[in-house]
Amino acid sequence: MSTDGRTPATATDAAARAFIPVRVLIAAGAAVVLDLIVLWIASAGGASLIVTPPGAPGSIQVDAVAVTLTVVVPMVVVGAGVWLLTRRWPAIRLWAAWAGLAFGVLSAALPLTVEADLGTKLALASMHVITGVAWFVALVRGPRPSRDS
Repeated sequence: MSTDGRTPATATDAAARAFIPVRVLIAAGAAVVLDLIVLWIASAGGASLIVTPPGAPGSIQVDAVAVTLTVVVPMVVVGAGVWLLTRRWPAIRLWAAWAGLAFGVLSAALPLTVEADLGTKLALASMHVITGVAWFVALVRGPRPSRDS
């Protein structure tokens, strides 16, 4: 036991923290690929991929750049935060995995509130779920933190 009252980090804790950046980057890449496939299928199926959020002055075109940025930026930023937090609290990784999955699934309802055709709404909703599942898999798989942390 260390002098500050905390138990020393175990090798499993170190391994659990070390894999987070790599796993999140891989998951972000996989989510982008799958979301772009959904985008392509929606476009090929006749979806306009134009949305007007409630109260917005204009429409937004959903394209590959928008999809890529809205997946990669949040996953990398939040992934970095989780990685930093796991240095002090290794168990936060599993909490963050479940929270991200819940966010992805629950936020899938948001595209249903925009003004758009049904194909666009369903494509965007499925992208939310895909990204949430990718986040979950990235964080829940791998070494488990020790219970002493």
